[in-house]
Amino acid sequence: HQLNDSWTLICSDEDATTEIANVLGVRIKKLSGGGFDHSNIIFVIGTNGVIAHKQEGLGGEPIETIAAIKSLQQ
Repeated sequence: HQLNDSWTLICSDEDATTEIANVLGVRIKKLSGGGFDHSNIIFVIGTNGVIAHKQEGLGGEPIETIAAIKSLQQ
């Protein structure tokens, strides 16, 4: 994905990924090449595990999402 050092990525096994997708209502579809397609949703989740913000769809302005992230950094 050609990401720089400012990114922190997480990963999990298939069962855990499926479980969190189900909990969050994210639709996923396995692809024949080993990857998957998924709903276009961004969740901002606080350290307490509560969803602080949810942005659905592509192409929307990220102003509210950025504000939610910044509010958690305080």
